Amino acid sequence: MQLDELASGQPGRETMFAAGYTLVAAVGADVVAGNHAAHVATVGAAAAVVGLLRMASTGRRRAHVAVLSGVVVSQPALHAAANLIPSSAGHPMTDWLVGALQLLLAVLTVAGSVGGERLYRLVSGLWRVATRPSLDLAPTTVDLAQVMNDTRRARGGTGTGPISRRGPPAGPGMRHRHRSAEPRSV
Repeated sequence: MQLDELASGQPGRETMFAAGYTLVAAVGADVVAGNHAAHVATVGAAAAVVGLLRMASTGRRRAHVAVLSGVVVSQPALHAAANLIPSSAGHPMTDWLVGALQLLLAVLTVAGSVGGERLYRLVSGLWRVATRPSLDLAPTTVDLAQVMNDTRRARGGTGTGPISRRGPPAGPGMRHRHRSAEPRSV
């Protein structure tokens, strides 16, 4: 959930995308499955109600409604997958593979419905990267000696390892003694 959704109480683009995806996936799968118009309308009405619930809910309830949208999409998706990838009356191994493909197609459709907000973020992020005006992918050269010198300076000069310092940070003009410079008692 975006911060602007929390502040305004209105659903954001991600939630509206997820609700729309649920509706389109359920109705589209039902049409592909070749169901009667009354069945398509009923599935569309159920998906629209779940989509509206998803936009109206917040927090944990939105997660429950996301699962419910997956349930609404699952039956038409499985039916459409069975029609798109017909089973062959052949070898049992072939039937097993066809069944696995049908199930995979249905699971991917349902996963898109359940994780609609994340799917929107993924697609919009990929779109931003793809439409970036200039993407410099040229390899850069790194001077290893310069990196080592910078590292030594950052560590305190010698580059022999991290220095353990005690006490408050040293102010200007104050000399800070290192632990290794303290006299040892025998």
